[in-house]
Amino acid sequence: HPDTSGAAPMARPFSFYTPHIMEQTFQVYIIQSQKHGRFYIGRSHDPEKRLHFHNLGWNTSTKNGVPWISIWVSDPLSKTEASTLENKVKRRGAQRFLDDMKTQ
Repeated sequence: HPDTSGAAPMARPFSFYTPHIMEQTFQVYIIQSQKHGRFYIGRSHDPEKRLHFHNLGWNTSTKNGVPWISIWVSDPLSKTEASTLENKVKRRGAQRFLDDMKTQ
């Protein structure tokens, strides 16, 4: 039942608002166009859903390559780790990165 004492509601402890919230994870992904064979490298919270959006033509960078298939997806990473890996893959090139993965 409601508090009728007139006292101000008790504030929740600071830690309630800033718990060690499980950091949202990202995955780096490589998809390949079945139309022209080109690769696209990106990162997402949900690569499978993101692939669906690529195939709907909602991304201006990939709409001309529909349909796309998933070639590789990283393990879940922090935002910083995913950003670093995405840039590394882009610098290396998707095919060379995939070739390097095969030889490891």
